[in-house]
Amino acid sequence: MKKLAFLLILLITITVYGQAGDEMPTYKGGIQSLIDFISKHIKYPEHARDLKIQGRVVVNFIVETDGTVTNITLVEGIGGGCDAEAMRVIGLTSGNWFPGRQDGELIRVSYNAPVKFTLDEEPMNSAEEFNKGVDFMRAENYEEAIRAFNLALQQDEYCNKCIYSRGLSKFLMGDFKNAILDWELALKHDYAKKDISPKLTEAYMKVGNDFLAENKYSRAIVMYSKALSYTPNETNVLNNRANAYFYLGEKEKACDDWNQIKKLGSTEVDELLKAYCE
Repeated sequence: MKKLAFLLILLITITVYGQAGDEMPTYKGGIQSLIDFISKHIKYPEHARDLKIQGRVVVNFIVETDGTVTNITLVEGIGGGCDAEAMRVIGLTSGNWFPGRQDGELIRVSYNAPVKFTLDEEPMNSAEEFNKGVDFMRAENYEEAIRAFNLALQQDEYCNKCIYSRGLSKFLMGDFKNAILDWELALKHDYAKKDISPKLTEAYMKVGNDFLAENKYSRAIVMYSKALSYTPNETNVLNNRANAYFYLGEKEKACDDWNQIKKLGSTEVDELLKAYCE
């Protein structure tokens, strides 16, 4: 297993078009905001991982007078996809710069930005990989989070918090079906039932909603029923299942769900009950 490290070193080499400016461009929020942005969006290319490619990529770019980034070019590369990745992420900063000034007038400024890609061969244990995954997840880098949780599970297949967190990463990516698989696996190990049950309800409901939107009512009903098996009195799920039953022509079952919603204290279905169930 490999530790991944991304080190961004900015403002090492600065060249100004024309004379030296008296006010250099700055990233909005400061250098720490720039580092946080890079950390959130950069990905270590898989090809570079496999070939154990690491080192420094130097990217040159121009901060224009409107704060955009242009003319992104490679000064020094290491291959394996790292060069393109460094250039891609620098490009994402476009529009987030305050431009430089010379004698009160806006000027264009050229920067060289070295970005270091480092693979540390020192093994990480399951807990360290898990913590790394949590950090990636908090940074909304869900693909790297899933990769870290997988590495943690390779060392400890019974790491239920890894399974749960991997499912959460998939859920946050919109991969609801695979999130369900992870969470149900964690439940089989009796892990955090109180936390997982509401999550499974939400995930099954979202899958059911997709089927409902595609007019696949029978499949939607199966998903809604699974959701209700974890949280039986979730009125939104009951109402969606009732709609699916209604569209299938199973009015009696739709009315059963609407009546259940009514018993739970909601008045939102009163008109539906009056129109179709009396």
